[in-house]
Amino acid sequence: MKCYAAAATNIGKRETNQDSAYVMTTQSPNHDVVVFALVSDGMGGLQSGEIASATVAKHFAEWFKAKISDDSLLDFLSIKEEWSRYVTIIAERFIEAGKEKGATMGTTLTALIVVESRYLFAHIGDTRLYRITSDGISVLTEDHTKAARLVREGEITATEAETHQSAHVLTRCIGAKRLYELTFGEGRIDGDVTFLLCSDGFRHYNSKSELYAAFINAQSNFMLHDSIKECINRGIYRGETDNSTAVAVCLRK
Repeated sequence: MKCYAAAATNIGKRETNQDSAYVMTTQSPNHDVVVFALVSDGMGGLQSGEIASATVAKHFAEWFKAKISDDSLLDFLSIKEEWSRYVTIIAERFIEAGKEKGATMGTTLTALIVVESRYLFAHIGDTRLYRITSDGISVLTEDHTKAARLVREGEITATEAETHQSAHVLTRCIGAKRLYELTFGEGRIDGDVTFLLCSDGFRHYNSKSELYAAFINAQSNFMLHDSIKECINRGIYRGETDNSTAVAVCLRK
């Protein structure tokens, strides 16, 4: 299996970039293809949000680097438990730090690990994971926002949720609140696929059809990077002011 990956970010019109991203493709002693990627979007005002997202990215990246040589990479149950434990520890630290500063401190997280033909993702907040294949594009994650909850309750439509006044109000995140339980999902890779992880600033002004068109034929590191930049620039042109960040991972059988 061939694997390509890229990441890019743009500060937008904000004073700081509260988004963080990480991607690493490698091999382990027992697996030819191993990929780990994440995107996190901090909150809490200026440095607090920046520190929160960077802290989560750093800890998870360190976890992956230590895990590469481990024989348990395919033990997704154990990985879920480890990730949940990491998030609990980090969230409690953020809550205490927020109390000391007199401000909230937290971050979203969407993380993905691919081992051969299997993948596992963890999610909390409104960063997203898309899956792109020849059959189309789908969102694997569910936004943890008040607007998304209204959609689930049948109060508004998914289209209305994109511009709803509560679209940016998180119901779950790492820190800030004590609601930091991760949502997990997993599956098998049966053919060519591209995974796209992104912050909300990346997707606001890019429709699913535009994301599909940008990434479906991107089959190299450079092409993936160009596709990410294309979407970021389109968002800026259309009025996006938020930080915009994405990681793309392309797997070809």
